[in-house]
Amino acid sequence: MIRKANKADIEIISTLAKKLWPNSEYDNLITDFSESLETHKETFFLFEDKIAIGFCSVSLRADYVEGCTSSPTGYLEGIYVEPQYRKNGIGHKLVLAAINWSKEQGCIEFASDVEMHNIESQKFHEAIGMKESNRLVTYIKKI
Repeated sequence: MIRKANKADIEIISTLAKKLWPNSEYDNLITDFSESLETHKETFFLFEDKIAIGFCSVSLRADYVEGCTSSPTGYLEGIYVEPQYRKNGIGHKLVLAAINWSKEQGCIEFASDVEMHNIESQKFHEAIGMKESNRLVTYIKKI
């Protein structure tokens, strides 16, 4: 079952998000997600089957989103499903919840990004009907 998460779910969301972003600090995730829910910058959906086995985070981006022509744009900030539950349509259902929420907010486009080396995520995005809009290489130099 998919449901929109609330403030009481912050620890559950943060636990799943830590698996998605292992370099993030758990306490920082709790702080960031709590702030996002309070300011309505981001919405989270949970997939539960007695326990939480997946989540997604969606935001409204008013700044330029690569390949999009409208604003705001619904943006998939992150999605995670426990490995043993993958390839059963759970991720797709989570994204559909995010897309529907984005439509309710007046969006006509939905976007996401994937790191170039994350082939599994690229395949997932393509499998749920998203189309690649651009490739981008970023650079940095310490000064």
